[in-house]
Amino acid sequence: MPDQSEGEVTTQESWACVRLVPEGTAEVVWGKRIDPARICIMNVTLPDSDRLYGDIILNDGAPEGTRISRGEEFPVFNELKVWKRSDYSTYHVEVTGATAESKSNLESFCNEAGLHFEDWGTIRRLCAACSRGNPGAHDCVSDSDAEFATRFGIAARTFESAAKLLVDWRELEPDISCSFLELVLCGVSQ
Repeated sequence: MPDQSEGEVTTQESWACVRLVPEGTAEVVWGKRIDPARICIMNVTLPDSDRLYGDIILNDGAPEGTRISRGEEFPVFNELKVWKRSDYSTYHVEVTGATAESKSNLESFCNEAGLHFEDWGTIRRLCAACSRGNPGAHDCVSDSDAEFATRFGIAARTFESAAKLLVDWRELEPDISCSFLELVLCGVSQ
């Protein structure tokens, strides 16, 4: 579940998970519940999902599986379709040398700039059986995806704001190395 900063109180009613493109990539992400039928995506999704941070998803009403965060269980709903497209675009950058502290600094820069990032290297791949249930102990083979090991996804409304974020971050974190910033999915304002 995304961090709860600035004293934001969250409850099971305000957070849920949504399985994007359930018959395809089936990425499960966190979202804020708008109402029983809609969830706003609060993760920077992987490029294959063709979904954006801030997309509003129309979801099926019956949960199919759960996820646990901080000891609390949250339902997973399947996406039916994109109800409203976000004005955020998704960019990716290869990052080497990032530590927990430097990622925390990047998160602070994002909060100040109204941007969002996701360390795609922390994403856990699950087999289909685990994804549709509660991914506890299970004898299965899940895909390990080294492709995303050093990739960060950044949600920004403009290329310039994402590029400035990385410049500011690297000034504070000179040991970080970043590749060129690449647009992978456009929001509605681009």
